[in-house]
Amino acid sequence: MESLSTSRINLGKMLMWLGILAWAPYGYMQISGKEVSLLPFLAIHLTGVIGGLWVKKRQKVSPPPLNSSKKRSLLIGNILIMLGILVWAPYLYLQRIGGLDVEIAPYVFAHLSGILSGIFIRSGILDKLLQRFLKNSKRIKIEQISIE
Repeated sequence: MESLSTSRINLGKMLMWLGILAWAPYGYMQISGKEVSLLPFLAIHLTGVIGGLWVKKRQKVSPPPLNSSKKRSLLIGNILIMLGILVWAPYLYLQRIGGLDVEIAPYVFAHLSGILSGIFIRSGILDKLLQRFLKNSKRIKIEQISIE
């Protein structure tokens, strides 16, 4: 059972990376000046990312118990990821319903900022860095007191 869930997790990660890396050839073609449609790359991106998440979530392994710090990190990370996804709502509204020619770069930047910062916070790296900083700051205060 463990190897099945591990293989499902690896398959999910592979699909997610495939969805993320779908933008590499699109970016290359854009930079080289070729006229290229966004829709096939968007379809591959969404299929890979959503499919990978679905495959990973279908595993049968129960997660370990979480402490309050980890729960908070997961909540904040999930909110940032959702905001990174929802940033496309005003873009689509302005472009499709409003009929405006909207620059895509700010939306891509906001999307990536929300997604990447959410993943960073969910991973717990921020908590570890904060704990290390607090530990070091206490040690510095103790060393300053002993020097005096």
